[in-house]
Amino acid sequence: MKVIVSHSNIDFDGLASLVAAKRLEPEAVAAIGPTKSNIVKAYLDLYIDCFPLVSYHEIDWKQVSSILFVDCASLERAGLNEFPINDAIKINSIDHHLLSSKQSGTNITSLLEQCRKQKVEISPVEATLFGLGLYSDTACLTHSNTRISDFNAASYLLDQGMNLDVVSTYLQQSEIGTHPLFQLLLDHIEINEQEGITLAITTGTYPDYVGDVSGVVEELLRLFQPDAIFACIQLKKHTYIIARSQTEEVNVKRITEMFGGSGHARAAAAVVKNQPLDTVKNKLISLMYALTLPAQTVQTMMSWPVQTLLESECVNDGWQKLVTFGHSGFPIFSSNGEMLGIVSKSDLKKARQLGLGEKSIKNIMTQNVITIHANDSLKQAQKVFKQHHIGRLPVVNNDDQIVGILTRSDIINGIYTLPDKVNTTQLTKYFGPKTDQLLKRIGSIADEQEVSVFLVGGVVRDFLLDKPHTDIDLVVEGDAVAFAHYLATVLGGTVKTYEDFGTAIWTGELEIDIVTCRREFYSSAGALPQVKPASITEDLARRDFTINALAMYINATRYGELVDVFQGKTDLQNRKIRILHPLSFKEDPTRLFRAVRFALRLDFSLDDHTTKAAQDTGEAIHFISAQRLLNELTYLENEHNLLKAFKLLNKLHTWQSFFGNSLSTNAFDHMKRLSEQGLENGIFYLLAAAHDQEAFNRIRPYMLTKKDRNLLDDLTNPIWETLPKSVGHIHRHLFSFSSESILFQACVNPNMEKTLQLYVNKRTKLKPLVTGYDLITAGLKPSPIFSNWLLELECLQLDEKIKTKEDGIKWVKQEKNGS
Repeated sequence: MKVIVSHSNIDFDGLASLVAAKRLEPEAVAAIGPTKSNIVKAYLDLYIDCFPLVSYHEIDWKQVSSILFVDCASLERAGLNEFPINDAIKINSIDHHLLSSKQSGTNITSLLEQCRKQKVEISPVEATLFGLGLYSDTACLTHSNTRISDFNAASYLLDQGMNLDVVSTYLQQSEIGTHPLFQLLLDHIEINEQEGITLAITTGTYPDYVGDVSGVVEELLRLFQPDAIFACIQLKKHTYIIARSQTEEVNVKRITEMFGGSGHARAAAAVVKNQPLDTVKNKLISLMYALTLPAQTVQTMMSWPVQTLLESECVNDGWQKLVTFGHSGFPIFSSNGEMLGIVSKSDLKKARQLGLGEKSIKNIMTQNVITIHANDSLKQAQKVFKQHHIGRLPVVNNDDQIVGILTRSDIINGIYTLPDKVNTTQLTKYFGPKTDQLLKRIGSIADEQEVSVFLVGGVVRDFLLDKPHTDIDLVVEGDAVAFAHYLATVLGGTVKTYEDFGTAIWTGELEIDIVTCRREFYSSAGALPQVKPASITEDLARRDFTINALAMYINATRYGELVDVFQGKTDLQNRKIRILHPLSFKEDPTRLFRAVRFALRLDFSLDDHTTKAAQDTGEAIHFISAQRLLNELTYLENEHNLLKAFKLLNKLHTWQSFFGNSLSTNAFDHMKRLSEQGLENGIFYLLAAAHDQEAFNRIRPYMLTKKDRNLLDDLTNPIWETLPKSVGHIHRHLFSFSSESILFQACVNPNMEKTLQLYVNKRTKLKPLVTGYDLITAGLKPSPIFSNWLLELECLQLDEKIKTKEDGIKWVKQEKNGS
């Protein structure tokens, strides 16, 4: 016997799914548990005879061979733990909670699609029940997870006789105010804000089990309007968690899963058995804050640099500037840099119409400027716009210095701007038919799984520039590790995962890195970023430059669509390197080196404001770790642009920030000679810069290997100041020095350059005529003085004063007798 069940405390979506599944499998038994929400109970009091439902207690569970769960996926969730169910029983589920947050908001939608495919006719009463399930679980088709398929389902149900008056009657039968838990949870609600996100938590203890608690939680969400609410209620022995969210930043499913619960991103629940309320509450609070993403900030959407006007300029000057830049207004500043007011396009236009074109702009500006901080949330910005009825907000940093401007249009464009779509034929040509087909296959799988998957960064940039690509990296809005495993299930291959970072490497026809979209946060300048899952827009916002902040959908339904939030495509066309926000270099000073690397590789230039921001990096350069700085120099070396890079970094004041002064032309001449000697690498160029600045101690922390530390010790040895000019005599002083350190000194000492080069050349080819064994064979007793004799023999050999082994042994004997 096959049984169909739904979750305990069944709601309309669960009941509708149960009945629809029974229509699809008429031979199965549809069973309903003893607990129901109050509204469903009221509905079934009238309609129970319309549906072939039996109670759990009417079933001989020992005879059950398989169970189909609808709108849930476990025995516990269905309330079947107390029944004698065989462990070997076959179990399946149809549960939208287990799918991506992009999935349709209701189970009934997918079940109706199957009914239509199988041409199952439904009655008006069934259509009305299915409508109750559809409307209740999508908040009357207004929930953010509502899909086109849900609207199609509603249209179909109307055709099948759905009675909207009945639907409306039961959806409005809310008695939340009289619910036994309403006042309790209302009295204990706590609301706090973290990084722009408002979280509410409420707790309570009640001696008996009661249903429809989710309705109470939803009413509290409506009343207080937090971004998310968590109710933690102890009923009898167990503690129940019910969570609702109104924002992408709070995925309540991820939080309830930590307690063994389930649901979807905006609505989820969990049951914690035999644990006291305080224990569960404390863990819940910790997870609430740990797994909540910070709100998207003003900084990610603001426009910059800011065009301003001086109070001394006239109205006509302001109008001309407005026409030139296409702006809708400007902040007004005094000559000493104080922001005095703001003027709009309409202000300037009206003043010109009144013949005030030559009047000072100060006379028409709005004073008492409303500003917003760069780290404030976009949600806060929208409140300010609404409260003050304004169209633009100057954005300031923590020092109240203006760093950007935010308009209502910026917010709207950021949310609603549609991406361009590239020619898919060009994609096939660029990647080749085999790779192109693989990407399309992965895109189809992404559509099946209801996740968005993108090519991102360098490969998109190189495609638009028609330059060869190297690796193919994919980012996923969702769980990249789970998606990689699913790829392996469908396409074969292997998966290597890095769970802590939300990344995986799938190796099949190609090796592809698959990464979870994430946001980055810097605790201090130069620090490594902290990361949290995010949307593709937020993922792009963490990138270094606009030309690298490009993404392209590979989903089959959107294949080739560009996501270009920061106008990176325009910067590619203009051959410009542009940072995403004015604090970019201070946030991560290694971006200075990457900006130079991309500029030289692509033959681009830094735009004016990026150049200015680079030059203002200042002390932040000191917070780059030694390894990260050396890595950046290695990347430049690998692209054979080291000398040009050091010169461009000098123009960006990088070395001035690093050493206290810019590098001289002597430093670059030194570097050029180093390259001619085969010593073109980051360490030697850094040493040349330090030599120019007489600042070897400044770079000692960057000598990470024993070889590099020895090299630095060689270069700082005072022996260079009194070095003799004979090759043999030089050897006596420098035999233990590396060839690299000697050539380094040769490049900065014109008087000794040829001699030192000759010495290194001869030393490299030197094959000693006499060894210690030769001395013993000649009858000399082994002694510590052997090493001195052998060194002197090498010196004589380099000066060509001895030419044979016999001459060498003769010299040693003379030395011995003379001593």
